[in-house]
Order: sequence, then structure tokens, then C-alpha cells
Amino acid sequence: MTVTDAHRRVYDLLTRHYQNGLSRDELARLSGLPDRTMRRVIEELRTLAANGSMGEPAVIGYDPQTGKYAAAQSREQAERITAYYRSYVHPMLEALRAQERAIDHYRREAEQGALFDAPKKLDTRYVR
Repeated sequence: MTVTDAHRRVYDLLTRHYQNGLSRDELARLSGLPDRTMRRVIEELRTLAANGSMGEPAVIGYDPQTGKYAAAQSREQAERITAYYRSYVHPMLEALRAQERAIDHYRREAEQGALFDAPKKLDTRYVR
């Protein structure tokens, strides 16, 4: 992922100008980005900032305690932000794992059907 001007703008707002965080509407307005674009930039920025692509590694995202998007100012805030996103990922991961198990069910049914239909397709007959 390449760092863009939009990433730099949002990062600068959260790390330098509004260290207490910004609401979604404030962040969209101050960044000059439409809401959907701003949310996509935040999602990308979470990875870029954590990987150190913007400078020192940082945790950026939504803090449910303050109700604002922020660059974490403490370990506790970083853990809150991370826990918020984890709460969404775990249920999705559980559903994905269940769906992958369900795929096995389809595969078994297809294999059983192929075995049952094999004599017909091969036109084989039981010979005594």
C-alpha cells in the first residue's frame, strides 16, 4: 500500500493537531474527504501507521471510550482501539471458519454422487 496525501492529511490531523481525537464528521470535514473515502483512508492508515510507514509505529483508529478517531496517546488507549476492531474480526472469523467447514460438506456430497454415478457414466455392468 502506498502512502497518499490523504493518508498524510488524516495522520497529521490525528497525531499533531487533534491529539484528543476527532468525531467521524469532524475528521471528514477537516480532512476535506467524503465520508466513505475518509473511512477507507482510516482503514488503510491503521495498517500504515502500525507498520511505521508514517514514522514511529502508532495505533490509530476508533476509540469507543471517547467516541472519536484518534492516534493512541497511551498503551491503554491503544489496547481499547485494538479491542474495538478485534470485537468485529472475531465473529467474522468464526463465520468464515464455519463456512469453510460447510464447503467440505458440499465436497463430500459431490464425491459421493460421483461414486454413485460412476458405473452409469462408465456403462459398466455387474458381471457374474
